[in-house]
Amino acid sequence: MVYFDFDWGVHRGWKVRQEGEAWMHMGEAVQVVRYILPVKSFTQRYASLQGFLDNWIQFTGDLVKVMEDKQVVTIVIDTATTEWDLCKDAYLEDIQRNQKPGTPPRRQLLQSEYGEPNRRQQGRFDLARAYRKNLVIVQHETDEYQPLVIAGHVQVDDQGQPRSAPSGKRVPDGFRRTEALLDWLFRAKVSEPGKKAKFTIRKSAAGVDLVGMGFEEFSYPILCQRLRQMERL
Repeated sequence: MVYFDFDWGVHRGWKVRQEGEAWMHMGEAVQVVRYILPVKSFTQRYASLQGFLDNWIQFTGDLVKVMEDKQVVTIVIDTATTEWDLCKDAYLEDIQRNQKPGTPPRRQLLQSEYGEPNRRQQGRFDLARAYRKNLVIVQHETDEYQPLVIAGHVQVDDQGQPRSAPSGKRVPDGFRRTEALLDWLFRAKVSEPGKKAKFTIRKSAAGVDLVGMGFEEFSYPILCQRLRQMERL
């Protein structure tokens, strides 16, 4: 297993522990890869980005290497929420670098410019399928936003971009096509402090009737055992 620890939180993982410089999960070695991500300016709202593109190039190079490594079975990206932000900021930095000298730095990506970051994100799934790897995507949750419609008209901002408002639904925070590209989707929720997270199947590759099934104790072996009992594996 190779664990891309963008949030530097692998030590909080279930049955994960560190022995010296080595990381172990249930008795097996885990290769943990971390990056020191750049920090945006605290004093300027819109400033030239630096370091995001270099980190993105490093990550994509490392990802291809582990995909090509026949000894690697499982790759984890934790969290893909942070990785998606890095992908967008790296592309924005690339745009800023190619601006005319003396031009104020671009503030953000336009809606029409998301095609390239989207392509790069989908490439992770394409690589995993091509190299037959288990790809585990960990994401935070966020509010779902929908276009703001008043009197039948979509509201726009001062740049002509559609405005949006919370729908009241919680969704994975990150690349919007992640759910569509996954084989399985699980939601982990802690009901009370100190309690274990309960996992619920939100998308199933072994039958739509499994959607909604919950697990008080959850792990990959437990999932496989449940599927075998149901003659789905």
